[in-house]
Amino acid sequence: MFDNNYKNNYYLYYLFFFSIFFLYALLPYALSFNDYFLEMLLAPYPDNSHLTPRIKIRTVINEINFHYITLLNIFLFTILLIISVKFLVKKKNINKGYYEVNEKHIILISQLVVFLCILLLVRDLFDFFSYYKKQINISQMDNPFLDRDKFYRFFQGKNQTHFVVGSIFSIFCLKNKKIILPIFFITLVSIIEITSLSRFYIFILFTSILIVSKKKLLPYLLLIIFFIISYRFILLGSKTFHNFFFNLFFEPVSLVSNEIIKLLNGKIEWNQISFFNDLILKNLTSNFLFFDYSKTYYIFDDKHILHFRSFAQYGLLDILAYPIQIIFLLIFIYFFRKLLEKFYDFKDFYLIANVFCIFMIVRGSAIYGLSFFIKLQIILLILSIAAYFINKFNILKI
Repeated sequence: MFDNNYKNNYYLYYLFFFSIFFLYALLPYALSFNDYFLEMLLAPYPDNSHLTPRIKIRTVINEINFHYITLLNIFLFTILLIISVKFLVKKKNINKGYYEVNEKHIILISQLVVFLCILLLVRDLFDFFSYYKKQINISQMDNPFLDRDKFYRFFQGKNQTHFVVGSIFSIFCLKNKKIILPIFFITLVSIIEITSLSRFYIFILFTSILIVSKKKLLPYLLLIIFFIISYRFILLGSKTFHNFFFNLFFEPVSLVSNEIIKLLNGKIEWNQISFFNDLILKNLTSNFLFFDYSKTYYIFDDKHILHFRSFAQYGLLDILAYPIQIIFLLIFIYFFRKLLEKFYDFKDFYLIANVFCIFMIVRGSAIYGLSFFIKLQIILLILSIAAYFINKFNILKI
């Protein structure tokens, strides 16, 4: 099922990266022609009842130049590609680490990590379905099972790190022919995602599986990914091609509209601050590993112009807002990568984790995405040390 030729996996990762680049950098630019970008933003606000937000949206969009924004996004994605290729993805094979580690022990402990994530998922599943039944009973919709806004509130503010960690370790275990626990984990994630009318984690999960799979399975996995992308549109009544593509393209439009508001706020702030004192010194002592935006100066904060709605955050702007923190994070990633090479060749982990991190960076926060990568490296270091001592003292014979 899985392709052990890492070069093929790497080329598929490149295709994945450039598809993300096209979706979030080039497609919004194309949609800006003939005002289709603006039309999509105005669609949720009927002309006869939401005149004020429509005027605000038109005013904001008229202030920006899509040519400059597209050039900026090309620049930011270029930096992201450099970070990804030079720091996050391993291209070279490590023949043998300095410390002797048995690969079977690495796989065994990885299964234990998946098991722990399953326990957390089972807890989430029980909590969610208790909440789910309550929302079904109080919903005022004709079909309460489609009340996505209420389902989404359950996950707001909740830590979902085990979704990502469990997914990464599950794919690694599957690649090494350990099936039962990973399939159980993926099933639980799919149940939670589909019943809550979400798709984020299962989309990234199956995209990661696609990247490390054999070519003959690509059509089937692409079909699954297409279903993941489209099932919500079908359930919510987007039965025409126009409605389907309208809803599909709203994802990059909403993200870039978040970027536009941030940039307009940043433009106002730029004329009021000292670059070195405010942008560098004020943020110099911030905890970049456990980052808190509220304790830093964020030049793109919506102090002057408020966002239209609660959209996903355009995380690539963190590269401009927190350059020192990004450098610190990359130094730590490089350090841990060199340290982990002394134990085991984690190239599969890096490639799989990189898919998740790219989405976390683009659709959330570059700081959070890179800091998560370091935390994953710390987990891998603990795993490696445990495997080393198991092997050294011959604790397990497998």
